Amino acid sequence: MRIFIAILFFLAISASQAYADSEEDKSKEKFNVMPQELVEHAKKMGCEQISDFYDDIYDYIEAPYAYGYTSASKKAGSIIDKEKSAVYWCQKKQGYSTYSYFLVTYFKKSKPDEYSCPEVVPHINPPAGLSIVRDMNLPLSDFVYMQKPHDEGPEEVRTSHNVILSYHDGASEYFYCHEGKWLIRQLH
Repeated sequence: MRIFIAILFFLAISASQAYADSEEDKSKEKFNVMPQELVEHAKKMGCEQISDFYDDIYDYIEAPYAYGYTSASKKAGSIIDKEKSAVYWCQKKQGYSTYSYFLVTYFKKSKPDEYSCPEVVPHINPPAGLSIVRDMNLPLSDFVYMQKPHDEGPEEVRTSHNVILSYHDGASEYFYCHEGKWLIRQLH
């Protein structure tokens, strides 16, 4: 009789744990780490939000997205201006590509000429918090082309519009669109 009771107790605990696990999976599916419009845009781009972005790292300050990619300087950028464009990280889980993380640019309307780079940027490094940096005036010779990392950016040319910053724990990556090609600058 004791064995029978022990088996029933074990089955009840197993069933309740399985139910709790399935409920946790459902809640993770419903929880967005970025606004719904960006989650939907990610699906259109063939990827999905990074649902566990905050799970393993406890000290992220910035989110996996940032609005206002094409907005003007801090003084001129209004909330309406900032909502016209954004950048965000997404991931692709299926397939066997070298890249599983992607930086994506989002434009509600047509994108300005100076932001003519591909909208989806494959990236091998894990994603970090995003922000938009304005008025930096960085030399492009400090950057390298993402498609050809041995080629430095052009001499005597500086950033003239917004830069995307991905930052975590002292490591920074600056992404810059120049003449239709992505450049990156990494600092550790």
